Amino acid sequence: SCKEAKFRGWLLERYPRALLRSGSGVLDVAGGKGELAFQLENLNLIPTTVIDPRPLTRERNVSRLVRGLHFLNTLHQQWSDVVPAENGGILPERIRYPQHVRLFFDDTLLSFLFRTRCGRPSIDLPATSGEYDRAAAEFVACAAEAAHVVQWTTKGLVVVSDGDKEQVREYEDTHGVSGLSAANNQALLSSLPQLARTSMASAGEDGPAQDEAIAEREDGSSSRPSAVTHDNSCTAQGQERGGMRKSAQQEGNNGGRPVDSLLSHCPDPPPTLSEWHLIRNQIMNCSLVIGLHPDQALGAIVDFALHARKPFVVVPCCTYHKEFAHRTTPDGRTVKTYEDLVAFIKAKDPRIRQDSLDIGGKNIVLYLLPEDVEPET
Repeated sequence: SCKEAKFRGWLLERYPRALLRSGSGVLDVAGGKGELAFQLENLNLIPTTVIDPRPLTRERNVSRLVRGLHFLNTLHQQWSDVVPAENGGILPERIRYPQHVRLFFDDTLLSFLFRTRCGRPSIDLPATSGEYDRAAAEFVACAAEAAHVVQWTTKGLVVVSDGDKEQVREYEDTHGVSGLSAANNQALLSSLPQLARTSMASAGEDGPAQDEAIAEREDGSSSRPSAVTHDNSCTAQGQERGGMRKSAQQEGNNGGRPVDSLLSHCPDPPPTLSEWHLIRNQIMNCSLVIGLHPDQALGAIVDFALHARKPFVVVPCCTYHKEFAHRTTPDGRTVKTYEDLVAFIKAKDPRIRQDSLDIGGKNIVLYLLPEDVEPET
């Protein structure tokens, strides 16, 4: 959570809370398990929507908030807008959940949002603008079902192919979701974004370097590896990270209550947004769009923000240069390195600013402030 805490602090120092809470709130693209979104919702009362095909981790995030682990760390304390309850954390009945849209954020989604061709959509688009909503609804239903068999590999997020039945079953056993029939799986794969149709058998062919792609997250999970080395300075400012991790994972108690009991006292999470008109409204009405190491979604985040006249903040990481071979730097070179990627994004608009985040590894921040955004005419 050190990386997410520092990123959240960076946001709060530059974007007024009134702005962040306006409209549908913050759009967290490629938000993974939802750690940053849960923090924004509960520590800063900022409505947040995660767009990521994978499920959010309710138990771990809620447990940390209720047990007060965020309040033990001075990084979290200085960027919190709430006061912990007598139990040291947030009362279970006051837990807030981020909204969740289980889709890839890519050129195809952008094309449906703006009812015109954006970038390089992976499917045939309607001939007229009036047909976009119907086609978008069909696409969302298809892609949402396929989201249940998304896995992380060294090629990024992929949908397992029809031949990878064992991996589908393993995913079902781990996450408790229904898999896809062979025929339906093949149909879904044919309509998904190109980046998601990669075969698991070829994983690692052109993804990031191995030491970058399979680095473990703070909780020891490699299901969505981070492209950074975590900054150990957090341990000096709060409880030892290993101790925090142990406390969050063990069946210990908060006032004598186990994790299942804590969750039973929390409100029910909202259903995943699955209807196209609700998804479109949630995205188009956002106050800020962000991506902390958003991998393949990076370019689409910036393109969406510029097209929709929204402020944005991204922290780029991996290049995926073979998936995005069409990307070039201002001097015409193919984007292959981290520096190339940063130059490519900055070349999209001269107003884009650059800063750095106090974390190890990939820490360059590219962003637009509200005053940089052109008002709609």
